[in-house]
Amino acid sequence: MDPEDAGAVRSTEADTAGLIAVGDLLGRPADGVQDEQGAGPDAPWPTAALELATAHEELRAADERLRAQQEQIAALAAERDAGQRHQNWLASVLPVPVVTTDRSGSLVAANAAAAGYLGVSVVQLLRKPLQAFVAPSARGAVRTALAAAGPEPERLTTTLVPRHGIAEDVTLAVTAPARDRVTWTLLPTATQAALSTSRVLDLVSAFADLSQARSETGLSTELLGRMAQATLVAQPAASAVSLELGSPLQPEMVASTGASAAHVDGLQLMAGEGPCAQAHATVETVVSGALWRDPRWPRLAERLSPDDAASCLAVPVVAEDGVLGVLNSYSSTPDAFGAVDVHVGELLGHTVGAVLTSLRQQEQLQTLTEQLNTALESRAVIDQAKGIVMARRRCSSDEAFEHLARLSQQRNVKLREVARLIVDQTVRSGDARPGPADAAGASSTPGGAPSRGV
Repeated sequence: MDPEDAGAVRSTEADTAGLIAVGDLLGRPADGVQDEQGAGPDAPWPTAALELATAHEELRAADERLRAQQEQIAALAAERDAGQRHQNWLASVLPVPVVTTDRSGSLVAANAAAAGYLGVSVVQLLRKPLQAFVAPSARGAVRTALAAAGPEPERLTTTLVPRHGIAEDVTLAVTAPARDRVTWTLLPTATQAALSTSRVLDLVSAFADLSQARSETGLSTELLGRMAQATLVAQPAASAVSLELGSPLQPEMVASTGASAAHVDGLQLMAGEGPCAQAHATVETVVSGALWRDPRWPRLAERLSPDDAASCLAVPVVAEDGVLGVLNSYSSTPDAFGAVDVHVGELLGHTVGAVLTSLRQQEQLQTLTEQLNTALESRAVIDQAKGIVMARRRCSSDEAFEHLARLSQQRNVKLREVARLIVDQTVRSGDARPGPADAAGASSTPGGAPSRGV
């Protein structure tokens, strides 16, 4: 035998051995069933090779369809994720009016507080020019602020004219978190009157930082820490801030801006009482100017030393479905938190609640996306395996599925894993052998005798 012919025989036998391994899972064709060439269960190599080549092409086409579906899901999820985050921030229960415009001044988003203040529904506000609600004499200053807006908040005093109200001088904080978007935040009149210019800008900066809080991995201690730091910036009376998810007596997650806040949080946990636990239980803001001698929490007072925080402002973080946690501000100065600090703390607590709700919705969307991807992949693999079984066993789709189900039960393996094993083995066997035309030509010995069947 020529060396070239001997090599062809060895190659054919190796290919056939690989296909027999696949046949262990696929089984044999049903008794009496013949293919289009009249072959029965012992079909020769060329027929089996052509069938598997066809199955391989079907697998490739199914993979391409699956990839297109996954890309479409990813694109939709990304679009919805970005839109939902922005919408949740603006349409949340944030108690201050906030609107967003494009660089031409047209409104592209607004929250409920802004709609209520301007006397126009959120839907009707969209695409209207912001200048429509600005007194004519103040429109020049608004145009200037619109053109100059950057990532750092700037204060603008202007005159707004609600649809069904009288003109009112207000203070707006203007920021541009994105190149083509400008955010306008109106602080309540009482807050404006009580705060200095720097305090107003610090508060708006905190609003912006909190609204943009997000994480690729969902809620985390690092993310809560960034939110606590944003709160600290807007509370100059505080020396440290902590944010606790869940009850302070059984916290799910805690982050703080310094060791002093973490220490007092820990003392409250050990004492089983304190301002943070009370704020969570009563869903009311709790203030203490002398923690070491506050009669409301004697067990906590016993554990505190003169070096620990003296004052505490504990604000419940609330969402529609209940209390999410507590936002705690601490100071080493006695009686550090006044009425304005309480008001600002409650605004920040409300904002944190809205942001946490948005983040949890994003987590739910991510979970749903992963489940959809898994379901699509499993369905595609099972369909591919059914096609392979149908081709090999000459059976119907239902019979192929029953065969896969029996294998799953016999091997105590999930159906999708059995299907994946069949597909992987078939692809490897298909990749290891020549194409249909070459396989047909190399499937016989030089003397014309057929090689071993599958």
